[in-house]
Amino acid sequence: TPMFRFSAPLLPPFLPPLVRALAVAPRSAFLIRDLHDVVELGNIDYAGDGMLESHGFITPNGDGLGFGLEETVLEPGASIFVEHDTHRRCLWIANGEGELELVPNRDARGAGIQYALKPGVCCVLNVNEPHFVSVAADADAPLALVSFWVDAARNPGTADRCDSDDEELARLKARVADLEAELGRRRGIPPDASS
Repeated sequence: TPMFRFSAPLLPPFLPPLVRALAVAPRSAFLIRDLHDVVELGNIDYAGDGMLESHGFITPNGDGLGFGLEETVLEPGASIFVEHDTHRRCLWIANGEGELELVPNRDARGAGIQYALKPGVCCVLNVNEPHFVSVAADADAPLALVSFWVDAARNPGTADRCDSDDEELARLKARVADLEAELGRRRGIPPDASS
């Protein structure tokens, strides 16, 4: 038998948010959806005069899983400004080409750092990291991206944590050392005894 059995509260904080969210998510039912189901559930949004369509395949609150997964399609010529104030978001480009521009605020368009978006590109946007996503008007195809995020309300510490992995690992090692010392005390082993 293992010396420690990790439960959700002891999960290492440096694990990716998805792993932590799945570890504490309810195990009630298998879930499978297609676009027809998303439309039927009303998890579809339109913006920019039909230039943007968003499909919420998994919603943090509605599905009770603590994370969300959506597909967003931007038509050629579309441009959106986004700033997530409660969560980090991971984007993966499935189709088309476009541009992501990191800006200090909505008014700084054209003065930010620009990144090319094309199929297979993945990026992670931090909390309060304002950006524009744009598709050229003469693009051959819409830009389709898949985004994943963890609901901060259900998984405290996953969205606003900006510490480095080294700091998180040091905290985890200290916690393990404390647990091992406690176990040693319970077994009557002196703290400085070597194994």
